[in-house]
Parts: sequence; C-alpha cells; structure tokens
Amino acid sequence: MSTKLIHRYLAINIFIVIIAIILFSCKDKPNPVQSADSPEIYKITPDSINTGNNLLTITGKNFGIKQYKVNFNGDTSNIFKTWTDTLITLTVPIRALSGNVSVTNSSGTSNGVYLKILNENQVYVISISPINVLPNDTVTVTGIHFGNTQGKVESNKNKEKIVLWTDTLVKFIYSGLSGENIIIYNSFNYFYGFYLKEIRSPQISLIAPSKFSPGMIISIYGQNFDSSRAGSTVEFNDLKATDYLYWGTNMIKVRVPDNVTSGFLTIRKPRISGNKIEYEILTTPVIDNITPQLANIGDKIIIRGKNFGNTSSSVLINWRPSTIVTWSDNLIEALIPDSCTCGDVYVISSDSAFSNPFEYKLSSCASRAEFNKLNRVRIENVGGIIDTTYKIINDTIKIFYYKPGSVSPDDGFNWTIDIYLVLKSGSLNLKHFQVGFSRFTSCSQFTCYNRYLIEGIDIPLNSFSTSKFTYIIDNQYPEKFIRATTESGGIDFDPKQGQYFYITHGVYNLNNMAPIIITFY
Repeated sequence: MSTKLIHRYLAINIFIVIIAIILFSCKDKPNPVQSADSPEIYKITPDSINTGNNLLTITGKNFGIKQYKVNFNGDTSNIFKTWTDTLITLTVPIRALSGNVSVTNSSGTSNGVYLKILNENQVYVISISPINVLPNDTVTVTGIHFGNTQGKVESNKNKEKIVLWTDTLVKFIYSGLSGENIIIYNSFNYFYGFYLKEIRSPQISLIAPSKFSPGMIISIYGQNFDSSRAGSTVEFNDLKATDYLYWGTNMIKVRVPDNVTSGFLTIRKPRISGNKIEYEILTTPVIDNITPQLANIGDKIIIRGKNFGNTSSSVLINWRPSTIVTWSDNLIEALIPDSCTCGDVYVISSDSAFSNPFEYKLSSCASRAEFNKLNRVRIENVGGIIDTTYKIINDTIKIFYYKPGSVSPDDGFNWTIDIYLVLKSGSLNLKHFQVGFSRFTSCSQFTCYNRYLIEGIDIPLNSFSTSKFTYIIDNQYPEKFIRATTESGGIDFDPKQGQYFYITHGVYNLNNMAPIIITFY
C-alpha cells in the first residue's frame, strides 16, 4: 500500500473517532452540578395527588426562610401553608399536570421530582358570560382542561348546541328548554356544573290603587320583578318613573311621575318587557287661593280652585283634618281645626287625589326668632330617649349624640345617633328628616350599624310656647311625607371603638312605626 493511501485511511479513522466523541458527549448529558447553597428536594409526599385543596409536603434542604416558588408542570402559582429551610407544604394548583416538581429560590432551582396528578383532566370553569340569559343567547365559558377534543354541554340531559370548543374556551347556545343548571363535560367525562339565570318576563297582576294622580305612591303586584331593580323601569305609557320606594320580586312601590296621562303601565327590564295593565289618572284638584290670608283656630277659610269634585271629601291643614262647611267643584269653606299650626293646605277629592300644597299661615304661628332661643332637644323612640344639645346652621338643625355603654340606660353597648332636621325656609315646619342610628351590638363576628333616612313634608308642630315646641312624626299619611331608603352594606372602621364593623342597612317599618317625638326646649 502506498504511503499516500495509508495517510488517507488514517485521516478517515481520525474523523470517525472525532464524530463518535461528539455524539457520545451529547447523549444523556447529566444535570449541571448544583452549588452547595442550591435547594435540593429529598422527598415529595404523597407522590400522587388531586389538585385543589389537597396539601403536598416537600422535604429537603436549602429552601431558605423566604418564600419563593414551587414549580409544577403547567403551573407555578403557589398557596403556601408552610415554608422553612427544610420543609414546604402547599396546595397543588388546579392547572398542574403530571411531571417534575422543583423548588426555586434566590440561589437557584432544585432537582426535579416526579409527581403524578390524578385528576389532571378535571374541568375547571373560570368565568361565564353572560350569567343572565335569554333563550338563544351565546354563552362563553373560559376555563381549563376542556380538552382539544369536543365534549358536550348539557342542561337536564338536553344537549346544548356548541359553536366553539378549545382546551380553554367553550361557546354554546342556551336553549332554555330544560332549565338553567348547566354541566360541561370534556372527552374524559370529567365535568363542571354551573347555573345560569334566565331573564323572565315581568308579569303584573294588580295595581293598587288602579286610579291615581301624579305624585301619589302606588303598589304594583305580580311576579318575576327580580329582587333588585338593576336597570329595570316602571313605565306609564312611555313615561318612565324615577322615584322608586321599594323593589322586590313580587311587589314594587313607585311614585307616579308628573305629566302622566291615563293609559297602560308596564315593567321593562333591560332586555325584555312584561305585560301591560290599564290604569286611570284622576283629575288633580288645584288650589288657586285661600281667603282670608291670615286666620285663627276655629275661623272659616274659603278655598278657591278647580277639580275639587262635587262630592264632599276632606281638607288637611298642616295634616290636620278640618271641618267642611260647604263643598263644590271650585269652592270649599272649611274651619281651622284645633291644635293646628302653620303649614300647607291640601284638598283631597273623593277619589283620593291630592291637590297641590298651598302654604298658609295662622295668627298663632311660632316665630323662627323664638325657636332660636331654645338650646336643647329631647328625642323619643329613636333607639331609646336622647337628651342633648343641637346646632342650627342656616335652615338645618344638626344633632349628634354619643352614648358610652356605661351611661344609663345601660345596655352594655356604645351607640351614636346623627339627626338632620331641615326647616322650610321662613317657617318652623320640617322639610326633611334624616336619622343615622349606630348601635355597636354583636352581630355574628362584627357589630351592626343601621341607618334610616326619612323624608318629610310639613311634619306638624304639635305644641309650641316660648319655652318649648314639639314635633310628632307618625305614619298618619306615610304615602305623602315619609319615605324609607336602604343603602348597600360593607365594612367600615369606627375610630371611637377602634374596631371594624359590618354595615347593614334596614328599612324603617312604616306600618308599625312608633311615633318619633322631638321636643326642643
């Protein structure tokens, strides 16, 4: 063999050896050597587990005392119960899949230890839109583990029509045929159930009264009104009401708006309307003038106007019934009743329609100057009896009272009361009455707070002298001058108590309301 041929064979053999060394070095390359401070896992307990609330225990070393993260196959979100230098316990996240688990801290990442996820195909729903649905609405469900192979969506074993299916997103058509309980299954037959709320048409069965005038409060009875208004409206023909006193599933109380005409009433939800029920608007009495312009108790006054009707009914002077002398459609003679004070006069027709308020003064009216001489107030039937001072700012009387738990009557709890009385300009009649009552009594884990807001028009002054005068607020005409309002609850902080408390708001019970007696002296 020639020298040249020998050199060629040697070169080929050397090339083969080099290629073999390269291939061998790339095969089964071990993990890089960990530093002495790197975390190391000894053991995982258990070695197979369901995701969710089940705890996984990891033992080892160099985990550190500061929480970092535990890496699962498919998820790194961690909810730790314990983290020490040698022990970690945590909840396995729902997105985790079977595979290696490792620990990461500032020094690096540990070795991986295999963990078997027993329910790695379990369906989890993250969001549903919309929740409130009508038949034929498209519902979008986001989540995990739906699978890339289409499963099924059922409602009481009725299959809903699927329009899109991915591992994290499902869209289907809500049929409304078999109920609102929905179950979504993946191809592994794992499932997740949820509830849709079908928007149902409001159905009115009764309006009370069926004849009314603008400004009156009516009650609407029926079903499917929903527990809160949430954008729904009561409509008189095409005129929407704006003043809602109560909204419940089967009953609504609403004030009749101005400029309403006879026709049909309906309840309209944001996406669906209900049936219509006929109503009749009463002719509203109108007071044009009253003579004489000033009178005393027992004097006769003449009320002129229109639409009083030809059937005698009633006249209220500052909410006190007067004695009727004569009555016609455009003229009424009435006597000023005993214990009457300055205030508005109303004519109420025989079909219960209220007139416009006409302000009227008596010779014995108390003056604002005399009222300003008083400096204390006593309030009864609002969380007990309160006797305190008050301030007058413009036309608003502001009262704030704080009672420590050791003060008589000792119920063992501190409570406060905020009261705002707004006087009608130029008179002593109340225009608004607002009460904030806080009693720090135990209520589950928190204390309870109740606030009542009441509006009034011409709440009568029952007695007056240079040394005192008294308001009595009762429910004689609650539909005209008392309105209860609720507000949403929440958590608040009371600096006097130095603690947090839960706010619950209640409605003043107008039917069983004890008279609130307010005496200034």
